[in-house]
Amino acid sequence: MESKSSLDLDQIRSALELKLAQVRAQLKAMADADQRAKSSGARAQYGKRVGDHTSDALEHTSRVAAADSLELLERQVKTALDRIDSGSYGRCDECRQTIAPTRLQALPWATRCVACQERMERRGYPLKDLR
Repeated sequence: MESKSSLDLDQIRSALELKLAQVRAQLKAMADADQRAKSSGARAQYGKRVGDHTSDALEHTSRVAAADSLELLERQVKTALDRIDSGSYGRCDECRQTIAPTRLQALPWATRCVACQERMERRGYPLKDLR
């Protein structure tokens, strides 16, 4: 099995920084779209009939949920970058064992090994639990 030392932290840092830039660009685009909607006088509202701004309100609700997910991802990526800086990158928050390099390649912001993540999910903790 590959060790933590076999991870190319420079490559991982670059990938994380790219992901962070992408997430921030998406968040900015969403904020700009919301600002345009607000300045046009549009309001999220649900009408009694289909077409009474219902689709606008549903779209707004969907954008808010997407923004929440992107903000969570932004925090996770920033945490991963901080962990690289502190030397704790690649260690599971729960068991302190090394996270498999294949997991970190697939999900570079992972903070738990697969076994601990599965255990947390079985207990009903959210996937996004960051501490």
